[in-house]
Amino acid sequence: MWIRTSSMFINALYHPPKLLYQTETLLNQLELNLKQIGLEFPAATVVLCGDFNQLSDEIMCEKTGLLPIVKQPTRHQRILDRIYVSKPIYSVVSYITRQK
Repeated sequence: MWIRTSSMFINALYHPPKLLYQTETLLNQLELNLKQIGLEFPAATVVLCGDFNQLSDEIMCEKTGLLPIVKQPTRHQRILDRIYVSKPIYSVVSYITRQK
């Protein structure tokens, strides 16, 4: 589901580790959504965030054209929780670590 504010489209996505669908289907749908947004709202900013589990940044960027802004692990040594943007809109990304 996409949420639209005045000039921004935001999507929160959960890509589970045990899939009920093909990863390629998800990527193709995202690609179609982003093309449609680009056609109808060429100046819009897009933010895609969520838990992507085993889906690589390289594949996400290649299929969507979005830029990753999370650069350090979010869970243990892995970057599972990510944020992608259509253009640089944040100058700082802060990370919160959970203390035990």
